Amino acid sequence: MDEVKNVIYKLPDQIANQIAAGEVVQRPASVVKELVENAVDAHATLIKVVIKDAGKSLIYVEDNGDGMSFEDARMCFERHATSKLRTADDLFKIVTKGFRGEALASIAAIAQVELITKRAEDELATKVNIEGNETKEHVGCAGNKGTQFSIKHLFYNVPARRYFLKSDSIEWKHIVEEFVRVALVHPEIEMILEHNDEVEMHLPVGSLRQRIVKVMGAKFQDWLVPIDEETHWLKIKGFVVKPEGAKKSRVDQYFFVNNRFIKNSYLHHAVQTIFSPNIPDGYFAGYFIQLELDTSLIDVNIHPTKTEIKFQDERSVYAILHAATRRALGIHNVVPSLDFNQSGNYVTPVHSGTEIKVPSTGATGNYNPFGPTTAKRDVVQEWLQLQAEMHQSIQGVQQAKQQSMNDDLQSELDIRPLQMFKKWIVFEYNDEMWMVDQSRAHQQVLYESSMKKPMNIQSQALLNPWVMELGSKYQSLINEIKPILTTLGFVWEAGDDQLIFTAMPVLRGGQDAQQWLMDVVENWLDEYERVDSAQSLWTWKNVKQESIRNGQFLTLPEMKELVMELLECENPFFNPDHKKIIFKVNSQQLLKAFNL
Repeated sequence: MDEVKNVIYKLPDQIANQIAAGEVVQRPASVVKELVENAVDAHATLIKVVIKDAGKSLIYVEDNGDGMSFEDARMCFERHATSKLRTADDLFKIVTKGFRGEALASIAAIAQVELITKRAEDELATKVNIEGNETKEHVGCAGNKGTQFSIKHLFYNVPARRYFLKSDSIEWKHIVEEFVRVALVHPEIEMILEHNDEVEMHLPVGSLRQRIVKVMGAKFQDWLVPIDEETHWLKIKGFVVKPEGAKKSRVDQYFFVNNRFIKNSYLHHAVQTIFSPNIPDGYFAGYFIQLELDTSLIDVNIHPTKTEIKFQDERSVYAILHAATRRALGIHNVVPSLDFNQSGNYVTPVHSGTEIKVPSTGATGNYNPFGPTTAKRDVVQEWLQLQAEMHQSIQGVQQAKQQSMNDDLQSELDIRPLQMFKKWIVFEYNDEMWMVDQSRAHQQVLYESSMKKPMNIQSQALLNPWVMELGSKYQSLINEIKPILTTLGFVWEAGDDQLIFTAMPVLRGGQDAQQWLMDVVENWLDEYERVDSAQSLWTWKNVKQESIRNGQFLTLPEMKELVMELLECENPFFNPDHKKIIFKVNSQQLLKAFNL
């Protein structure tokens, strides 16, 4: 009898931790998030974050919190080791940020980690050195109350993961965003962020309004509208941004549930619908809203990064949030309302003795629509004759067009394009229906063609320098992409939460360079990861102004040519903003849709 070979075995802890790290530690920003949240849970009043090379070389987080004992300092690196849970029921009573006990084990699996920690009651601090989950050192040492984490050479033993990290400017953008999310909901904590020996943010203790203004910019001082509502099970507080502060991106949208940042499109809709009548299409309302409710009414453990949670009664939360937002804007006279005391009358009053004139219609009472007509022509016959002439004319035009276009439509790809709603080019190819966004298609063709040519940028010195008021968040971002913006013709000096511009690029078509700069920064923060070269940024800006617009009629040869040029592009399916250009449906999908 042949021996049966077993094929299932338990993974070694080292490999298991590296796999877990793939969920918890996606990039340097993930490490910053976990360590800063742990510092908050440790009741720190001061948190300092030091970054080198966008976190690839060093992530250092120091706090003055509770610290850990000698044994806990080693145990915290064990997988599923946590001080927050004892039973499964505790999952529904979580009020802290970190609780699953995976973060430190995952970080230690893919980095070189040094921990120094000390409790107030201990004489000595504890030092732990770990590399790839292997403890190298666990000793007592001198140190101050609190905890210091040094994370060096992230992904040093997983080179494939390190290869897929983005540029320093992109990784820095994610670090800033994670830092800001914690800073906004904890204005009672002093927070410092440094990058490559430069202090990027120093946020002193203050109120929530002061923290928002410091992070987002001085303009927010006048834009913030307080929101405060409380029911027996839900409390809502924070600020919404006035319509004049709406932006083309979602960079100023922050929801927090029990001090935890979340993303929720359903709750966003509750706020956005209030603003929609008062802001332009394509703009988004800003808000900094904190929801507080009993932990038993939510589940925070449904997503690896804990940015999504599940509400027990989401509809009620939506309704209360919607009403609270409307009430806040109404109280502060932000949303226009009907004024029944305004001057002017819509109905003219009738005074005593005034003669009322009966309006004349000019109609005769002898008219009978069913009686004999005095018209000499046959209306029905004329209508039929007109329809016949129109049909004949249309047929002639179509035949003439078909005759002249036959040669053009014969090529390597035998496509017969059709324009729909002056927006999409539709054709059949290879047993599939292709829909092409004509504007995005032309933008992609121009973009790839222009990227092969040298840039020609003219910079113009300003007679009067332009002062750009910024919060810490925006200023740190612009400083990071300064080489790119300098190449584009922007010249400035940094001040205290402001940039003083002395030169701007000359844009095509009289475009506003100042507005463009703000659009670049907002898009950069709004999940875009394309601003990696000056030429790419400059080229994409200009082709969007020069391309075919949706709503523009295209002839058959124009559609044919555009499709052929698009298919010759290196990336015909997505543009630099990661938006889809081509949508395809095969015949089987169509048959299924019609139950055939």
